[in-house]
Amino acid sequence: MLNVTSPEFVTKVWRREVAELATCSVTPPVAALPDCLNEFLKAARGASKTPGQAEAVTVIDGQRSDSLETSQMFDPDLDADMDTYIQRIETKMAGRFWNTAYFGLPAVNAEFWDFAKAFADLVAQALGHRPGGRVDIDCFVGRYEWTHTGAHVDYADNFAFTARPGKVMLTWPSSVSGVAGAKWPEYNTFRDQSTPLKNLPDRIAYFPYDTYHVAESPEEVSLNMNLAFWDDCRDTGKVVDRVRHALNSKGPKRAPIGINGATTLAVEDADNLNTLRRLVSQGDVERWMAESALRRESSSRLGVPRPISGPVGLAAEVSLLPTAGLQWYVSESREWMMLGGNGHVAQMPFDRQLLDDLASLVDGGTVEVGSLASDATLGRVLQSLAKWGVVGPPAQTAGQ
Repeated sequence: MLNVTSPEFVTKVWRREVAELATCSVTPPVAALPDCLNEFLKAARGASKTPGQAEAVTVIDGQRSDSLETSQMFDPDLDADMDTYIQRIETKMAGRFWNTAYFGLPAVNAEFWDFAKAFADLVAQALGHRPGGRVDIDCFVGRYEWTHTGAHVDYADNFAFTARPGKVMLTWPSSVSGVAGAKWPEYNTFRDQSTPLKNLPDRIAYFPYDTYHVAESPEEVSLNMNLAFWDDCRDTGKVVDRVRHALNSKGPKRAPIGINGATTLAVEDADNLNTLRRLVSQGDVERWMAESALRRESSSRLGVPRPISGPVGLAAEVSLLPTAGLQWYVSESREWMMLGGNGHVAQMPFDRQLLDDLASLVDGGTVEVGSLASDATLGRVLQSLAKWGVVGPPAQTAGQ
C-alpha cells in the first residue's frame, strides 16, 4: 500500500482515484474519543455551548431523527469507554440498525485538534501546497445497512481511519451517470461499477472530493473517523457578507423626476459610499480580513481555535511547541498588530520589540520567563500563547 507522503500518492492518487493507504506516524487519538464525544452530549443537554461546526446526528433504521436522540450518544455516566457505549446501544436497539455521526471533533477537543493539524501539515508537505478549503474530522459509529442519504459527494478529500472494522465504502467516480442520490436498493444497480474501500485499522481509506460513495456496516458496529479536506473556503465570502451587512440595500420610497445634465448620488448611495470609506479608513475591513486569515492559517486551515480545557500555567522556560501555528499581521497604518496562535486571535498595539521576540520564538529560540519584567508585554503574550497550546517547555526540559 502507498504511503500518504509518497510521490506516487501525490502524482497518481490525490484527487484522481480511491485508494487504501498505509497507516503513518500521525494517528487519531482514539483514547480521547470518550472525552470528545461527551462534549457533544453536554451541548445537547444545554450544559455547554459547542461551536457551529460541531453537530451530532442520529439515524435509526435508515431514518434520521428529527430531534437529537441523546440516549444514543456517549454518556460518561453510563459508558466507561467506547466498547461499553457500543454494547449499551446494541442492547437497546435489539437488532435494529443505528448509527450516530459526530461532526466537528477539533472544535471541541484539543487532542483531535492536534491530530487534525498534524495530519493536515503532513499532507501539505507531501503536496507542496495546502488544499484551499477547511479541514475537519467527523466520527461515525453504528451498525447500519447503508448511509441514509444514499450515494453522495462530500466535495472533500477524505482520509478514513478505523478503530473498529465492519464498514465497507462503495465508491464511484464522478463520471458514473445515475448513481447520484441512489439509495438502497437502487444503488445495487451500480454495485458492479463501484470500487469498495475496506475500512480496517491497518490502513487509511482515501477517496477524492468528487467521489460518489455510500457506506455499509450491517454485520458489525464500526467506528471510524474521517479527516476531510474540503474543496472550498468560504472565509472570503464571510468578510464580504460583513461588508454587505453594514450597507443599506433598500432603495428610496420616492425618487426625483430627474432632468438631463449633471446629477448627484442618491442619499442611500451616498450613505453607503461613506460607510465603505469609513470601513476602509478606520481599518474595519483590514481587521476582519486579518482575523479571518490568522484563524485559518495558524490552525492549518481547521478554522477553529484549539479548545482550552482548564487553567494552563507558564513554565519557567518556554519555546514554540513542534506542532504549533504562530503568525502575526501588522496593520498598514502600523498602529496595531494582530496575533494568531493555533486558531486563536488577539489584537494589540503595534510593538516592534514584541515582533522581534516572536520572530525569535519562530526561529527556535527560548524565553526565560523569570527574567522578564513584571510589566513586559512578552510575558502577557506568553501567558495567552501557553493557554492556546502554542508554547510550552522546550523538548529537553519537558522530557526531564
